[in-house]
Amino acid sequence: MTPSAVLELTGVGFAYDRGGAFLFRDLNAVFREGQVYCVTGENGSGKTTLFNVLCGLLKPSEGRIAYYGREDVSLSPVILSRFAGGLTRTFQTPVLVDTLSVEDNVRLAHRSKDERFRTLFLPRQMSDADQAFETRIEALFRKLRLTSLKRERAERLSYGMRRLIATTVALATNARLVLLDEPFANVDPEHNRLLQEVIVEEAHEGERCILVIEHAYETDELTWADFICPLDEDLVPTPQVEYAYPRLTRGRRRE
Repeated sequence: MTPSAVLELTGVGFAYDRGGAFLFRDLNAVFREGQVYCVTGENGSGKTTLFNVLCGLLKPSEGRIAYYGREDVSLSPVILSRFAGGLTRTFQTPVLVDTLSVEDNVRLAHRSKDERFRTLFLPRQMSDADQAFETRIEALFRKLRLTSLKRERAERLSYGMRRLIATTVALATNARLVLLDEPFANVDPEHNRLLQEVIVEEAHEGERCILVIEHAYETDELTWADFICPLDEDLVPTPQVEYAYPRLTRGRRRE
């Protein structure tokens, strides 16, 4: 049985200026639940811009995007985050409050928009969603060996650890569509390996669709992904085990 489509792109293109050059164009791809997709491409090819389009921060200049089988979804980040199975993403620069602990940063990220302006430290009744989130984040912290950092102030964390915490928060949500922008950058080898395992587990066992931006160009570095999706080659998902993966130049292969 074919897994359900979570995200579908038809003829999607984007240009920053009307009438200007397209950063990418004519992207056609279907992304399904239970799979990990690695989006690759050279610097400046538009990988992060693509994520900005997919999460509603930017509107596509042409083409259609369907979420969970529906094309009539407003491209608003708030609506997309709450629509159907939900959507969550990380950014290249992790956003944490330096004066708060890792634990409190996680709670702050989980709060709804209205709650973020309240103090973190006033007692409040935990909802079922809050409790479920706490349980998931604790499990992820154990798997990624981050439990010892829970009370550490964010300002003391390395850049790689800050990125890892932001990725952990995204994975702890219930969103079925997860976009991770270079989650492995500056992460030490051990946590890198653990994160790869967690991402695969979350997709395969949690029936989630996870898209990961990566700069690696060798097949043996991308064995954790189910599909390779080179933006230079119109984002067409190709099974990782079948992909003869030479280094790419913009718009063509370099043998």
